[in-house]
Amino acid sequence: MATAVIMPRVGISVESCIITKWHKAAGDSVKAGEALFSYETDKATADEAAKLDGVVLEIFAQEGEEVPVLASFCVIDEIGEYVAVYQIQTENKQ
Repeated sequence: MATAVIMPRVGISVESCIITKWHKAAGDSVKAGEALFSYETDKATADEAAKLDGVVLEIFAQEGEEVPVLASFCVIDEIGEYVAVYQIQTENKQ
């Protein structure tokens, strides 16, 4: 089963993070604990490690894009899984 990668919540007031670097690309194998991507907030930068072994099936947000915390923007699992249901759902916040 495919597993969504979500943007971690790194602080109470942080609502989104900017992806600064992908360390893996779609189709790459990844092991749990390996750096998957780097991100920044208004106060810090960090690397996020993969939580499981598998293959990066799809990446829905590119370097330089802002991703809301707790939003899914990448999928890891075995090749061939259906991934469209994991795409980032954008909402109009008012």
